[in-house]
Amino acid sequence: MYEIIDSFISYLKPIVIVTGFAIFYYLVKFRILHFKQEDYDMLDYLKDHKNFILSIILFLACVTSLEALNDKENKLYKNEITHKVEQIADKDYAVSINNISVPKNESLIKALKNIRHSTGNKPDNSNTIYLKITYKDIFITLRLSRDSYIKTKYWVYHNARKSEMAIGEIQTSYFNKYR
Repeated sequence: MYEIIDSFISYLKPIVIVTGFAIFYYLVKFRILHFKQEDYDMLDYLKDHKNFILSIILFLACVTSLEALNDKENKLYKNEITHKVEQIADKDYAVSINNISVPKNESLIKALKNIRHSTGNKPDNSNTIYLKITYKDIFITLRLSRDSYIKTKYWVYHNARKSEMAIGEIQTSYFNKYR
């Protein structure tokens, strides 16, 4: 499912860019024609340039589809992580941070069960933590970036995801000693 969504996203991004340039081209062309002929208004232009309308419709459809696909992919990844975390809770799992084995901690598991939708703050990519949790045949591999303002907030990225969009955020002070 992830591969299908990623392939749709990779096809939609160039379409958004091309239609964005087409809209820009038509707007510049209208502006030039409007300066040459003072009585030439937007309605006349739209009648003469139907591709401009099509470009706007295609652009809006692609942008809306990209947002919907990204939201769907975020929910799928969050559900996958939550499901795996629930399977390993209260078990003998192993945790490693930046490829160093660390003691397990229930506050980390609790935080990962409650991945929230990302807010508007920016992550501080210089404070990136690579988290790996293993239990038998269950593997959870995540990349966490600490928030620039709130030092206990971490943006969660799924390592398998091609996009650089965070799938959510968690609040924990567990990583303070591992930065």
